[in-house]
Amino acid sequence: MSIDWSDPNSWCAEKLPAKSRRRLRELVEKLRTVKRSEFDMETWWCGTAGCAIGHACSLPSWRRAGMRLTPTGRMPWEHSEVTFAGHENVDAVAEFLQIDYFDADMLFTKHKGHETPRQVARHIESFLKAMERKEAKP
Repeated sequence: MSIDWSDPNSWCAEKLPAKSRRRLRELVEKLRTVKRSEFDMETWWCGTAGCAIGHACSLPSWRRAGMRLTPTGRMPWEHSEVTFAGHENVDAVAEFLQIDYFDADMLFTKHKGHETPRQVARHIESFLKAMERKEAKP
């Protein structure tokens, strides 16, 4: 079977908790306000809030729930990792959103056509719609 990376119907899980939906919708709204110059999906270990999850870590509700950008070095210019409940990076996102690793990777690492804030926001919206369709099936 071939996976169409641009179509979440071909790869997303079967269920998504309501809390995760709210968190993803909140991130979509945030990404719609992010300037292209303040966004970079090249790496998560940049030490800034440049990628989609870096921006998510700046959302008060995500921070209250425990999602963090955690410095890995002693100097401010050294890299940071996304952390949540003892998990790091993609594992942290998967745990936080209660999705599997593969879905977290597909949503939040750089893939063709998903490099600007608006492209990532549309990708997340496509994921949410695909989940709704899957959950509506008997």
